Amino acid sequence: MKKAITSFLLILALILSLSACKSADSLQPSEAPAPSDSQQSIDSMLDALDGLSQTNPDGSPAVTLDENINIGNPSSTQPVKLPEPLPEGKPVKVPTDKNGMPKNPLYAPYINSFIKDGIYKFSCIYSTSEDDLNLSMPFTLALKGAKSFISMDMTLIAGQSMTTNVITNGSKSYIVLPTFKQYITSTPSNNEEMLGDVSNLITPQSGKYVGTTEVKSNGKTYICETYKESSMTVKCYFLNGKTLDRQEIITAEGNIILTDIRYSNDVEDELFELPSGYKNIDKLVGLMS
Repeated sequence: MKKAITSFLLILALILSLSACKSADSLQPSEAPAPSDSQQSIDSMLDALDGLSQTNPDGSPAVTLDENINIGNPSSTQPVKLPEPLPEGKPVKVPTDKNGMPKNPLYAPYINSFIKDGIYKFSCIYSTSEDDLNLSMPFTLALKGAKSFISMDMTLIAGQSMTTNVITNGSKSYIVLPTFKQYITSTPSNNEEMLGDVSNLITPQSGKYVGTTEVKSNGKTYICETYKESSMTVKCYFLNGKTLDRQEIITAEGNIILTDIRYSNDVEDELFELPSGYKNIDKLVGLMS
């Protein structure tokens, strides 16, 4: 599976949030306080991020991030605690068709009921351990035709809390930093891989059906449908056999676990608009539209 969500959003959020902090000081040098330990940590991270565009011969990043990214407690320095995969559960016998797919699947009809018209909102807690980078954050996707909205919320290095929104409205696209009331202009094509990765997570599975199990965990009962495609295993957990509540994507590089999954067809138009009063910082971070 491509890692556009993890790599693009995380690195982008780090670069933009830390650059915004750094540039804010540079705009008012006479008022800037003496560098604190936190600011020195930010500067060190900015220097390290310069090497992320370099790759080794095998295509891996020449500079890697081995940090724990947490949510909910900006002052915490404790490693993020990622959710563990649920136990295997008890097999449930399900009738299948000649292609080995369930005759009455749970996953495809459930997802299609929300996404079929191209207007929907998807949210979850997105957690991953891919490439030794522990990450857990609230994640939201909203689509309405050619318009898209992606939002994530995380706590970064040195307790820097950060929300990043990526808004595409027709031919215009913005990377918005609500924490700083700033934005960067972009182009819709820059977001295509990221949107593709999200679509892969929520599109009905086309891989091989593995089986259905009943899983009990933390006082909850799930019916789990499992699919396998290439080296990726996808487990879809339906609370009480009705509502999709959790997904586990198991790969050789690490696990992606989506919890507290919610779908809705109520999509607010204001999600796709650039908030008024926000400052453009293209020049400050060296990114142009």
